[in-house]
Amino acid sequence: MEFFLARGGSCSYDDETKGDIEVPLRYKHLVKEWVPKELPLVNTEFCVNERTFRIAPSSLHGLGLFCMDGINVGYNTYTELMEYVGPCYNYSDWMRLVRYTRSMRIYGVSANYFQLKHNNENKGSTMYIDGRPKASGNIAGFINSTHPRDTNKQPNCIYEGREGNRIFVCAIKSIAAGEELLINYNLNRIDTKDVIMGEVHITFHQTCN
Repeated sequence: MEFFLARGGSCSYDDETKGDIEVPLRYKHLVKEWVPKELPLVNTEFCVNERTFRIAPSSLHGLGLFCMDGINVGYNTYTELMEYVGPCYNYSDWMRLVRYTRSMRIYGVSANYFQLKHNNENKGSTMYIDGRPKASGNIAGFINSTHPRDTNKQPNCIYEGREGNRIFVCAIKSIAAGEELLINYNLNRIDTKDVIMGEVHITFHQTCN
């Protein structure tokens, strides 16, 4: 399925793997099996955790993720939206695979970076989540990065790191209905490693009840 952008050009879910090279046989055993949830059609609404979202042309580039429900976020608080899902790799396996599967590098998120000391001794303990939308069914991968100095658009979301190498997307400011979700990838994540969080189960449906 291909979706044509209003300003010319095109993008599709298949664009995700452009530039990837087949992983050599000696490394194929490192690739983790993952059964992705089927992505919705572009420009159709679907539910995650009882909120309505839509994948549509981004105001920045390619496809983006839009929240179709208004969300009120209080001062100095945040609201959980969804989990950044996908298979998790250790540092050495990740570095071997991204040399060939370049799309993993684009959508990869370090799951425990801020739980480690920032020095080379702990570099090998870093874990990465392969958050490619098509490969992992991870709709959070459609959230684009914004740098206000370059785009004049402020981020309205942030990553939250939790125990168990889990990452969640949280709204850090109120979001209007139909507003695009944006993250500044260079901002520090909220770190709640010392807080016991309840298990969150994502529900994924085409329509909301």
